Amino acid sequence: MHLQGNSLKGIQVLVFLKGFVATAPDGLPLNIFIYQGQEDKILNSVDNELKELDTGDKGVLRLSENLPHGCNLYMDRYFTSVPLLDILH
Repeated sequence: MHLQGNSLKGIQVLVFLKGFVATAPDGLPLNIFIYQGQEDKILNSVDNELKELDTGDKGVLRLSENLPHGCNLYMDRYFTSVPLLDILH
């Protein structure tokens, strides 16, 4: 999603937002957060294992924090990596 911001002296300014949403099978949103850029600490952990994860991987982990134990977690290929699968396993 992107929003068009104000123009500065004829220069168009674009604002990009990344929204992450965890939903129930029927589409009901369970958890939502908006990624605000590099300064946004998606996860509060300083674990060295998490440093190699990209933004999408960290987003999946953050959304899965509040899910009850034993839930099935589905994600598309853009949010799947071997390091993430190792952590989730």
